[in-house]
Amino acid sequence: LFLFLTMTSVKAANEFRFYCSGTMDEFNGFLKLETHVEAYMTIQDGKATLHGHDFSYRMLDADDIWSQFSIESKDVITNNANYRPRVYKEHYQFDISKEVDGKVKLLIPFIADKTYDDHFTAILIFTHIEDHAGDSVKLQCSID
Repeated sequence: LFLFLTMTSVKAANEFRFYCSGTMDEFNGFLKLETHVEAYMTIQDGKATLHGHDFSYRMLDADDIWSQFSIESKDVITNNANYRPRVYKEHYQFDISKEVDGKVKLLIPFIADKTYDDHFTAILIFTHIEDHAGDSVKLQCSID
C-alpha cells in the first residue's frame, strides 16, 4: 500500500517545444533588436528545465550590426528557484547568458504549458550587453 501511494503521488512531467521571436525598434533607446528563442521545456513538480535550446539576437544601429549572437545548446538549464520578481510575477526565470557578452534572462509564464491556443508571451531581459546596452523585449511564442 505504501508503494502504491508513493507512486501515485508523483506527477507526470509535461514536456513541450516552443518557438519565440520578437523585434524592438528602440532597444536601449537607439538600436533595432531582432531575436529568436526555441527550446524544449519540461515542467514537473514546480521545477522547469530547458534543453536543446537555440537563441540568437541581432542589434542594429541603422544598417550596421552593433552586436549579434547565436548559439545552439544541448545544455540543460533549470529555472532559478530563488527568482522573486517585482514585475514579472508567475514566471519561470532562466539564465541563457552562456557565452553572451552580458546577461540575458528568459521569463516564461507558469501557464505556458496550459495555454489552449498554443501561444503565450515570454520576456527577454538583456543587461550589460557589450558593456553598454540593456532592455526588455516581449516575445510572441508558439507551442509545437
